[in-house]
Amino acid sequence: MSKISPIEWDLSDLYKSISDPQITKDKNKTKKLVKLFTESYKGKINKQGITAKKLTQAIGELEGIFSLIYKYGIYSSLIKSKDTSSETIAAFAQGIDEFINEQANQLLFFELELVQIPQKKIKDMLKDKALSEYKHYIEHELIFKPYRLNESEEIVMSKKAQTGSSAFVRLFNELNSNLKYELTVDGKIKELTYAELVPYLSNHPDRKLRQKAAESMSASLKDNSKLFAFILNTLLLDKKNNDEIRNYDYQEQSTYLGYQVDKEVVDKMVKVISSKYTISEKFYLHKKNVLGLKELYEWDRYSKVIDVEDTKYTWEESQEMVLDAFKEFSEEFYEIAKLFFDNKWIDAKVTKGKVAGAFCSLGLPDTHPYILLNFTGQLRDILTLAHELGHGIHAYMSRGQKLFQFWPSTAVAEIASVFCESIVFDKLINQIESKEQKAELLGDKIQDIFATIFRQTSFHLFEQDIHRARREEGELSIDRFGELFQNRLQEMFGTGLKLTDGHKNWWMPVGHFYNYNFYVFTYAFGETLATSLFAKYKKEGSKMVKQYTSALSQGGNRTPLELTEIMGADVKHKDFWINGLNLIDAYVTEFIELTK
Repeated sequence: MSKISPIEWDLSDLYKSISDPQITKDKNKTKKLVKLFTESYKGKINKQGITAKKLTQAIGELEGIFSLIYKYGIYSSLIKSKDTSSETIAAFAQGIDEFINEQANQLLFFELELVQIPQKKIKDMLKDKALSEYKHYIEHELIFKPYRLNESEEIVMSKKAQTGSSAFVRLFNELNSNLKYELTVDGKIKELTYAELVPYLSNHPDRKLRQKAAESMSASLKDNSKLFAFILNTLLLDKKNNDEIRNYDYQEQSTYLGYQVDKEVVDKMVKVISSKYTISEKFYLHKKNVLGLKELYEWDRYSKVIDVEDTKYTWEESQEMVLDAFKEFSEEFYEIAKLFFDNKWIDAKVTKGKVAGAFCSLGLPDTHPYILLNFTGQLRDILTLAHELGHGIHAYMSRGQKLFQFWPSTAVAEIASVFCESIVFDKLINQIESKEQKAELLGDKIQDIFATIFRQTSFHLFEQDIHRARREEGELSIDRFGELFQNRLQEMFGTGLKLTDGHKNWWMPVGHFYNYNFYVFTYAFGETLATSLFAKYKKEGSKMVKQYTSALSQGGNRTPLELTEIMGADVKHKDFWINGLNLIDAYVTEFIELTK
């Protein structure tokens, strides 16, 4: 294999560096625009004289201000994710966060006055052609009307968050990114970050080394468990207090309203998925038999079932595979994806201090998305690249939307990413002639699906458990967190795989529990939905491509229900979710046949 040469970001189209004078110029411009906007509109939005034309103009000016704010907010977030160990960058990012918070607080009046416009009047105004461009944005704002506070109270909530929840989230992210895991490899002791540990932990061919990596992870987390538990307890209490202040009816309500999904739909999906954990159990029971092991443990979850040579891929080879697969699906997908490579909109190199995992920053309608991943040359990295490019393509196709209707609901954001991953997987597995290699790829895919659908559903149930327990029982102990986590995660494996006591600590580094409340269900939502849609594409071909791309181009201009209807999916019916899981069950059956 030739040398892996993943590309790194070029962020110069945002700013040249954290000392770029343009940042100061943009901040000064923002201050002036905020002052002018406040003088022009404060106290005038919910007045008799407001018209559709005036309101349209105000929203347009507000979008212009937030375009600037989001620009240096995005830049700050990207450079911080690239090097979490730099105190200079951390201080810069904190300063940007504080500035954004200060400016946003001065603009809070607009949303508060907007939702106070009488319902009949705003309904009539939305019939105007000009204001209809912001119809979805306004309707979404009105959803939160019962839970809004007055302006002074909202400002207090926002300012206190800087030294409250936001500060604890920052503490968690810095602790988690810089935590070291000790592992002896080839007789040498290494101190690894989580991103560097993962290749040894997940699918390294040496089972004993995987076990040592798992034990190292458990030990390091245990050593820091008091701080992790304190941070999460504090954030759980903060969420409880916020919900009580705003009078939300249940703990997930603010997230579901923000994502524009019905509780009934999420509950139905979770119930169906958790009832199908037997698919996971069946797979791992077979894996245990194939490997000739008495028991599988957490370090065996993502290990290979078939002992074939571990192929490594260069960055160039990976790029070619992904682009070729996209081109067969859609010329438009290919052309958009190519922009990411040609213009260095991707940062794929593993470096010290870089955050673990992968993500796509969607950017703004007048800029472009950015992708981060940690590329090590494994096949899984190629599928991760395809996954994040799905997000990027989705964002790029949504650029025709207004800023406030640009970002898709988080509930459907994973559809595009999982679908693109399926496009690449399908091409790869059809190219393979060897029965053993096909089984290896299929086994890896199945385990990745389990990690997304079943594991994230277990995470969602665990998150519901800890929020409920924190409200009913008070501060939770480390053991209580571990007990709830272990119970939910063990359910998905049944008798197929046994989680050890050390695994009880593995809730600690899961960033979603700290950064975003009740976000994880969207992974299962997107994966199951995308699996069903991909089967639809295989059956219908170009007809489905047209429906699918039409939905993606809507960005955040439609609710998840409206978007899935455009795609031809009925998420309200349990059979839809069952059909998606049946396809996964078929994968498992095919895998068992291949490996008998």
